[in-house]
Amino acid sequence: MSGDQSGSIAQPTVGLSEQVADVLSERIIDGELLPGTFLPPEPQLAEEFSVSRTVVREATKVLIAKGLVEVQRGRGVVVREPASEETVAQAFSLLLRRRSVTFWHLWQMRFILETEIASLAALNRTPAQLYTLRQSMLAMENPDATLEDLVDADMEFHYTLARAAANPLLELIFQAVTGLMRASRKLTLGLTGAERAMRGHVQIFAAVEQGDSTTAREMMRDHLEAVREDLESQPASALVFDQRGRSTTLAPHESRDRILTHAPHRP
Repeated sequence: MSGDQSGSIAQPTVGLSEQVADVLSERIIDGELLPGTFLPPEPQLAEEFSVSRTVVREATKVLIAKGLVEVQRGRGVVVREPASEETVAQAFSLLLRRRSVTFWHLWQMRFILETEIASLAALNRTPAQLYTLRQSMLAMENPDATLEDLVDADMEFHYTLARAAANPLLELIFQAVTGLMRASRKLTLGLTGAERAMRGHVQIFAAVEQGDSTTAREMMRDHLEAVREDLESQPASALVFDQRGRSTTLAPHESRDRILTHAPHRP
């Protein structure tokens, strides 16, 4: 097992749910929590990490999104038997934490991959995947949705497109950067709300539903350019990940201009 993973979370004011999810993820990957075993109950985890039960629930959502656990109604949250590709994705995700990764690195990767993912999805999507895409858009239209709800729905939309591309390698890469994408989407959705993202999703969905791969690619390109604009409006301190995939704060002398000099040029 890597490091000391017992006791309360060391930095209680930043990304509590992500920190709890990180510790539990490592326990699962390191074999401390084996497939088929249940996570401790919410009250026990809340006490162990000195956090609220709400934080524990949000951390569980992250683990579910990673494919590490699943909910069994009436029984609890059980550790899944990972598929080999999920194991690779988790190993890759841990490797990313040890590298200097910024929001711009993530944006570049998304721009390269997701434009083609949308194109392939238009050619290969199934009726079930179209239904899931619709449901994720409806969830983002809910006026009572919290920021976490919006992030969940946004992630579901993009992950469903990755599955619809019918290329297991693309889906694997998407799984590996789930944590980074959640942090990025939380930043931009918190800034602009759901309306801006929804406009892009509606256009992408229409092209995918019609099987128009060229337009789907173009609409995803436009959507990601809007994400870029949102990132460019942010201070430098919001555009850097720490080793656990959270946005962190640079030293006071680090200027916004310095970060933006590393932003990729528009094609």
